[in-house]
Amino acid sequence: ELMFGEGDIGKMRFGHYVYHLMSKIRFENKENNERPKITYAKKSAEDCRSVYEMKQLFPKEGKELEECVWAASKYKNVPKSERCNYQIDHIKEWNEGGKTVFDNLQILKKEEHSVKTQRKNTENRNS
Repeated sequence: ELMFGEGDIGKMRFGHYVYHLMSKIRFENKENNERPKITYAKKSAEDCRSVYEMKQLFPKEGKELEECVWAASKYKNVPKSERCNYQIDHIKEWNEGGKTVFDNLQILKKEEHSVKTQRKNTENRNS
């Protein structure tokens, strides 16, 4: 059985949705001309693409990690009502093998995160 948070599917373009869906299922070999059995692929908390995804799949661990990252951040005194202007960032990018773990996460202002992402994308295109 595949389960998604209500907002996940609506935020994805079709190609990303198919990739997201295929990353969550595993097709087992057919036997005796039966339909293939589809099972949910197990994922560990640290393999989640983001703290948001971790909070969806592992609510307790995700919330604890988020609070720890905020507590260790230079922005720790930002009121919770203003945290929407900040984002949790992977120091070593997730798509480069960086895990969603405390030592690999930092808090950045949205603008800082955007600049970092654009710079990284430009570097990747030019290499």
